[in-house]
Amino acid sequence: KLIESAALMGQKKFGESRQMLETMLKANPSSPDVLFQIGVVNLLENKFKDAEEAFRRSYQLNPANVRGLMGVVETYMAQKKTDQAIQILRAEAAKTPARTDFHLALGNVCIRAGRYDMAVAEFQTVLSSTAKGSTTQGEMYLRIGAAQQLKGDPNAAIVSLQAARQTLPDDLRVLGTLALVLDTAGRWPE
Repeated sequence: KLIESAALMGQKKFGESRQMLETMLKANPSSPDVLFQIGVVNLLENKFKDAEEAFRRSYQLNPANVRGLMGVVETYMAQKKTDQAIQILRAEAAKTPARTDFHLALGNVCIRAGRYDMAVAEFQTVLSSTAKGSTTQGEMYLRIGAAQQLKGDPNAAIVSLQAARQTLPDDLRVLGTLALVLDTAGRWPE
């Protein structure tokens, strides 16, 4: 039924999807999955208050899964309430500093908000807890380099992207991003 409801959303049949979800919620009022999808329907229909409420309940019922929290964040972002989106992620990250998923999500939101220094700091927090030589380490260097590039600091971006390349030597995203930054910096032979 959840898949069918999602398919209806994809067809923009929000009323039918909502009706199906509300029927499921009556049968199982503590289902974080149903609440999450109700939040999605509300968000798609720009019913921001209802979306936030459904996402919050979903997250409260299953705090191990961050998608309910991310639904709240996306609801704020859709309303251009970037500061509130960042604030909620910072609060969750402060509660459980070992959960790198909050720091990663916060870094991604900061990129979208144009707060590149804050994004770099969050990605570095994740980087500090990753295993050396791991794929995650390479991904964090890539994200850091991309944020530095967006900030307008090609030299720092090159250093970060070269570190990413050492960890992920065959990753086309790393190679392509590094090539673009080197080009921007006028370092064409490299």
